[in-house]
Amino acid sequence: MLALYESIVAGVNKDLAQFEKIKKLILVPDEFSMANGALTPTMKLKRLFIEQRYSKELDQLFNSETEALRVG
Repeated sequence: MLALYESIVAGVNKDLAQFEKIKKLILVPDEFSMANGALTPTMKLKRLFIEQRYSKELDQLFNSETEALRVG
């Protein structure tokens, strides 16, 4: 599954400038929704909530050479 998303990102990145490219990603098992608190009623991400919920994974991703991480 992770390889599929990495290939999609690679396809999107080929047409982007260096500063626009997706460099790292985390694939999480749950959907972001209002029910789990990750989205506002206007469907915007609650960044603080997501940062707190996935702090361990984000630290692991940004403090390593890993480009992709699958959670769960």
